Amino acid sequence: VSVAPTPAREKTWEQAQKCNGLIKEYCDAESYLHFIDCTDALLNGDKSLKREIYKGDNLHFNEKGYEIWKSVIAPILTSEL
Repeated sequence: VSVAPTPAREKTWEQAQKCNGLIKEYCDAESYLHFIDCTDALLNGDKSLKREIYKGDNLHFNEKGYEIWKSVIAPILTSEL
């Protein structure tokens, strides 16, 4: 599962995106691995953070954030894997 964008780590988001790219590349090369990218679902259309999906620490998802995360991951786990 991709590294999620968070307000608390906004300054390192560029590095996290590079990390996601490397993880995806590695997973694509191994038949027994699958990379699930949740990034787009966690961002607004203009690629800004959906700040309303985080708890007060700006790091962890609140209930709404976990629902979004689950909506991306669950269908892949139940149908593709």
